Parts: sequence; structure tokens; C-alpha cells
Amino acid sequence: MTTSIPAIANLLKTSSSLKRVSLVLHCDLGYWEPPGCPISLVNWAPLVCLFTESSVSSFRLHIKTQDVVHCTEILTSFANCAELMKLVDKGVLVITPQIPSTSKH
Repeated sequence: MTTSIPAIANLLKTSSSLKRVSLVLHCDLGYWEPPGCPISLVNWAPLVCLFTESSVSSFRLHIKTQDVVHCTEILTSFANCAELMKLVDKGVLVITPQIPSTSKH
């Protein structure tokens, strides 16, 4: 799994005037999830640190996936991360799933 979290953290440290930040997390479980390594084992600590060590008061995290099943798996994994859920409860973090349309025009 590749991540831009360190670069984003550095940007937030140098941009002290930011109060609200929206991030888009593109997830393709078929691409980065090796067999035998379920999404439930993902360590969300770097994401938690990004949110807690920043002076930004509000984050909106948009989750983009290829399908409803992947989105559900990721949201379940987030829900199982107590630190992320504390941020949601405090109103610091809003998680917004962006599920692709399955209808064909």
C-alpha cells in the first residue's frame, strides 16, 4: 500500500491557517490487499496521527472504492478502530463513503 500521509502531514504543519481539510482516500482492495491479509488487519495509526497531530480542527475523509462491497469492508475496518471512532465522536472527523453508481446509462 502506498501512502501520501507523511507528505500531507508536512503540508499541514506548514499551513497553520487551515481549519478544515477534505481528503480523498482511493481504495482498491483487489490491488493492494494480498491474499491472506484482510482489510481488518490494516493499521490505521498513521491516519489517526495525521488527524490528531495537526492544528486542523475538522477533517472530512471521502472514501472512494470500486464497489459497495469494498466500501463496506473499509468502513467496517474504520469502525473497528477505536481511535478513529473517538475522532468521529468528537466531531473532528467526518467519514463520507463515495460509492460508485452501479446503474448503466
